[in-house]
Amino acid sequence: MKRINTKLALAVSLAVSLSACSPNMTTDEYLAQAKVFSEKRDHNSAIIALKNAVSIEPKNPNVRFSLGAAYLAQGDYLTAEKELEKAEKLGSVDVLLLTYLVQAKVKLNKFDYVYQLIEQVDTFADVDQVMLLTYAGIAAIHQDKTQLAKEYIEDAISLSEDSIYGQIGKAYISHSGNNYQDGLNTVDELLSVTPDFAEALLLKGYLLQASEQFDAAANTFAQYSKIRPKDITARFFVAQNYVFAQNFDAAEPQVDLLLKISEYHPLVNQLKAEIEYAKGNFKQAKKYAVISFQQDKSFTLSKIIAGMSAYKLDDFEQSYQYLLAVKNLLSPAHLVRKLIIDLQFKLGYDTEAVAELQSLAELDMADPALLTMASNQMLTSGNVVVAQELLNSAIALDSSNPVEIAKQGITQLRLKQADKGIAILEQALKLDPDLVFAEQGLAIGYIGNKQYLEALEIARKWQSSSDDETKNMQGYLLEAKVLEQQNKTSEAKILFNKVLELESENIAALYKLATFAHTEGDELKAFSYYTEVLKQQPQHVRSIINFNRLVAFSITEDRSLVNKAISFFKKELNQNTDNNYLKMNLAYIHQLNKNYEAAIELFKDIEGSKKPLNGIEVALGDSYKALGKWQEAEKAYQKLTDNEPKNFKVVHKLLILFEQQNQFEKALTQIEKTLRFNQRNTGFILLKTYYQSLLGITPKASDLVKIKDNDKTANHWIFDKTQGNFAYKQRNFDASTKFYASAFQKQANSTNAINWAKSVALKGNKQEAIQVLETFIAVIDNKEPVTAAKVMLGGAYLNTNKLDKALAIYEFTLKAEPNNVLVLNNLSYITLQQGNAKKSLVYAEKAIALKANDASIIDTYAQALVANKQFTLAIEQYNKALKISDNNAEIAIHKAEALELKAGKE
Repeated sequence: MKRINTKLALAVSLAVSLSACSPNMTTDEYLAQAKVFSEKRDHNSAIIALKNAVSIEPKNPNVRFSLGAAYLAQGDYLTAEKELEKAEKLGSVDVLLLTYLVQAKVKLNKFDYVYQLIEQVDTFADVDQVMLLTYAGIAAIHQDKTQLAKEYIEDAISLSEDSIYGQIGKAYISHSGNNYQDGLNTVDELLSVTPDFAEALLLKGYLLQASEQFDAAANTFAQYSKIRPKDITARFFVAQNYVFAQNFDAAEPQVDLLLKISEYHPLVNQLKAEIEYAKGNFKQAKKYAVISFQQDKSFTLSKIIAGMSAYKLDDFEQSYQYLLAVKNLLSPAHLVRKLIIDLQFKLGYDTEAVAELQSLAELDMADPALLTMASNQMLTSGNVVVAQELLNSAIALDSSNPVEIAKQGITQLRLKQADKGIAILEQALKLDPDLVFAEQGLAIGYIGNKQYLEALEIARKWQSSSDDETKNMQGYLLEAKVLEQQNKTSEAKILFNKVLELESENIAALYKLATFAHTEGDELKAFSYYTEVLKQQPQHVRSIINFNRLVAFSITEDRSLVNKAISFFKKELNQNTDNNYLKMNLAYIHQLNKNYEAAIELFKDIEGSKKPLNGIEVALGDSYKALGKWQEAEKAYQKLTDNEPKNFKVVHKLLILFEQQNQFEKALTQIEKTLRFNQRNTGFILLKTYYQSLLGITPKASDLVKIKDNDKTANHWIFDKTQGNFAYKQRNFDASTKFYASAFQKQANSTNAINWAKSVALKGNKQEAIQVLETFIAVIDNKEPVTAAKVMLGGAYLNTNKLDKALAIYEFTLKAEPNNVLVLNNLSYITLQQGNAKKSLVYAEKAIALKANDASIIDTYAQALVANKQFTLAIEQYNKALKISDNNAEIAIHKAEALELKAGKE
């Protein structure tokens, strides 16, 4: 065979290509060339050829028609419409002009154009009448005018039953009437004759989608897209049907392509969100879903995906807001409605959750499992009445599922209704005798109801399960529990030890034996058992708590187990260097031993590890606080609140920290931040107004209304104190006295007593103020520290010249707080007034050593020096005081008196 010269072939090809672009070609030659390209479905090349023809003869109707037809074949309907309209204006007589123009108009949803032509349909040829009536019918279907569509298409079929347009119309009527198979049969017949008939292929896709044959529909729309590549809508149908079919691998490249075409299209972003959600990429799913409904609020599914994704990401507040927006659009039985109830419980919106559940129960649409779950939730939050109501509703639904019945029985036990709980659990076991957790719950119920014989019957049954060692062991544990309840501790111990013979590392038995030894005061044995538990489960909460108590007691009783505990945890850590629970337990022991620096090092080590323990920042903050390192404590607490803004326990710690340092601006900022995540919490709103009252900031009227509308906050002593603070700032002492007195009556603490007494004194009733403080100290003394109240009472005695009483209370206070500067200063003044110059100087020297730059403290010290005839030193101190407070006339007089006494002495 002769070898082909590939270089020569390439040269020939280039020559042909160049000749095709020759500027010497005529319009007719370009039209002929375009026709060849179109027959090969190379519409791009056809369009190039036709544009070349247009450049030669821009007003040639045949060229414009052919260009419009090429654009229509591509699916570029807007450009096709423009070119076909130009052809019409230029007088094109092509028989297909009207057909193509009508088709373009319908694709662009310009239905009025078709309806206007229908008004004069009789003036057109029969073939055009069939086409026009068919497309008028399709237009009516798009506008949900089913009856009108039927009339148009029936008229088309009556003119020509065999026409392809009549057949298309017939299939569309089948689609609108839900007779999908009839429509598919009609379309398949058409396609067997004209396999490239785009309209038939598109309709087949619609019919397959409507009949939920999604994969087949996607493939059909993909075929249509190959014929009309610029019909972007068809690409949407391809992607959407693959998603409907859960064929996400096939859908994703289609959706990604559409995103490149239209980055913010709501449907494309919704489809992408569905794909990412199915893959478990919840962060990405939420991102695309949010873009979708931000572009078009009617995209309900996008809001649901955003809400579900946020739920999976534990962002419950955001999830709730997204899902709440679609709640009223969904049926009561919809899964999202149930999820909203779950979120309401999680976020503390118990009232709304219960109302929703009760509404579902009334509609007979409630889920017994959900009602039981809600009952347990309300029980945990302490609302026993509602918990019982919800459980009653669950039971009333009469579930035949033994698992759900058993859950109801266990909830009944939690409600301390043993008889009912036991009866329900017995019913569940009749339905399913092998339901293990029901039998376990029944055993617990029997013990709680003191039905020890019945509990023992279950225990013996389990013990006899020789083929099941675990159940056998549980039988001995259950019997031991019964004996423990009967106060037969010695017999219970024997059985717990028997369990250890069967399984030497059984946590339940070791822990119970530890508690027995602990109760009996056998510290070493208790220590041994607790450490055995903590070897296996360093995270065993009850063992950690009891072990720490054991060690703490040994410290106070001078029988310290601290060193032994430290050695134990260090040894365990040598073998398990990365175990954060062991580190935490060792840090707790260091805290008990007041070795906070060592505890901090361990807590920081845990915090910086790959898997830090949740909430470790609290333990770190507590250690810093114990050392008085307020800023470090604040940083630790703040770090946790930044990550967990709804962790109200740590918020409480932060607020206490700020209050102890009188940093009420920070406290207010923190509570406002917390309120963003729980706007309905009136307790937080009350705290916000309280801090505002301390800072002199006028609260919002709406906040005060919310506080007053809630009985708990309206009658809380902090609200009385808050109102007292506002009145006090306005110098309305009558009102502040009333509010502070009410606060004190509800909460008799030192601050409330001082505030009340201060307001009474400012009203001019100094004796009454003294009585308030005296009564408070007499009632509360020895129950809590009341130093501040005593100091204030001492000051009141001093101001009313009751020096003996002032002296007594200050001396008593000094025993509790030997470095209280104010007390020392006032004692110096009182003893000086009583003529005891030496004692006065002793108190003054202690005060000045603690606060050397306070003018009033220096003044008292100088007066004591004068009384002790140390004039030179006294005058030096007066000069120092006057530098600090140069306009203080009283100190200047005292200095002058000292100078006079010094001069007289000399």
